Amino acid sequence: MYRWIIFLHVIGAFGFILAHGATSSIMFRLGYEKDRARVSVLLELARSKWVAGVGWGSSLLFLITGIALGFMGGWWRSGWIWSSLAILIVLTIVMGYYGRGFFDPLISALGLAPYEGQEPGKPDHEVGDDEFEALLQAGRPWVLTISGLLGWAAVLWLMMFKPF
Repeated sequence: MYRWIIFLHVIGAFGFILAHGATSSIMFRLGYEKDRARVSVLLELARSKWVAGVGWGSSLLFLITGIALGFMGGWWRSGWIWSSLAILIVLTIVMGYYGRGFFDPLISALGLAPYEGQEPGKPDHEVGDDEFEALLQAGRPWVLTISGLLGWAAVLWLMMFKPF
């Protein structure tokens, strides 16, 4: 049973990375786009039900299975599992801050729905070309990519080697 839970844990992590990889790719691409219609399509894809569903569903799967594995293996007395959990919390905060801080103003400026299936909003004001270009350049895809890779690598190292 333990190995099946590990299998589901890894599947959850893969799904999480798949969904967030799509959003990360979109963030990199938006830095090169100028056409508002193309930007709108990319933002709608980033906030689609599929991406959100796979991202949140996978997060829930790897979190629940990780907690279960902690109990099944008696790992809650070890420091590595608490460190892994702390890294995931920090990653969630960093990704949320930089990701939403980039996507939300663009979505608002274009009057798009925050997520697929929701009602579109109204832009607070008409966004000129210069301001729109500044919003597109405000993304920090490398910050998200590097912090995500380093964070996931650290968690993987902790899980595999259990140093403390």
